[in-house]
Amino acid sequence: MAQRTPPSREQVLEMERKLGSLAIAFLIILGLWLILSPVAPEYTGDAWLKRLLGGGEGAVAQFFVGFLFLYFAGIVREKNEVRQLLRRLVSGAKASAAGEAEQARTAVELLINGLAADRPETRAAALENLRRLTAQDLGEDQGAWQRWWEENREGFRP
Repeated sequence: MAQRTPPSREQVLEMERKLGSLAIAFLIILGLWLILSPVAPEYTGDAWLKRLLGGGEGAVAQFFVGFLFLYFAGIVREKNEVRQLLRRLVSGAKASAAGEAEQARTAVELLINGLAADRPETRAAALENLRRLTAQDLGEDQGAWQRWWEENREGFRP
């Protein structure tokens, strides 16, 4: 059996971007279906779905509202996981001694990369933790943070 090589960071980021775009497209299609189904039930499959779910309008609406709640629960869970990861990185960096300065450097690099995240909550958390860890305030400009980091990485102490 051939051994699979793990995907590169770029491949993982590209897949995440594509899945995020697909999720948004799916929600748009679902919204359009909900709007058009009462107007053209024979073309949208609305009548078939009502028979399948064994109820009327309420059953279809309940089905899709339930789906949306599950989807948004997944988003909130992911946001909380990212926030916890950032907190652990920052707290680990703050608690680090001279021998653990490299962990703090890694945390700063991860947080700078977090400024390019798609989700505003992730970017805000990265910026907040960068400010705390570095005692710098360079705003949301990832390029400014990268330039500052290139100049200060070697002598950086959290």
